[in-house]
Amino acid sequence: MKKIIVLFLFTFQFINAQNHKIDSLNQVIKTTKNDSVKVDAYNKLAWKYIFNDKDKALEILNVTEQLALKTNQKYGYNTFLNNKGIFFDVNGFSDSAKIYFEKAVAFSKKNKFSVQEQNGYNNLGMYAWNKGKFEEAL
Repeated sequence: MKKIIVLFLFTFQFINAQNHKIDSLNQVIKTTKNDSVKVDAYNKLAWKYIFNDKDKALEILNVTEQLALKTNQKYGYNTFLNNKGIFFDVNGFSDSAKIYFEKAVAFSKKNKFSVQEQNGYNNLGMYAWNKGKFEEAL
């Protein structure tokens, strides 16, 4: 019985922490005037929804893309490209995912965003791994 209570409390705390994080990101989006911070918050918010609410994730990704392009937030746009690829991958559109991962790598190389480039290659590696192309994944 104690194990069930502990499991319940842990689950409740985890869900509560996630909701708090989402609320915090929404608050940042509403109050900040800094476009870079806003795009970053949208990217993080989209990430929170990618795995459990695809409609909400897609809605946020579309807003993120528009804002990043409109305000010329290149780093945020690069993060968006990787997130959009992950969205497609999670939802079973692996060919579309690969296209976005490749765009993310090319964009990060062009803009010298080494961390984003590494993320893109990691995503391409996971794509290849999931396709059973283990040598390519390496």
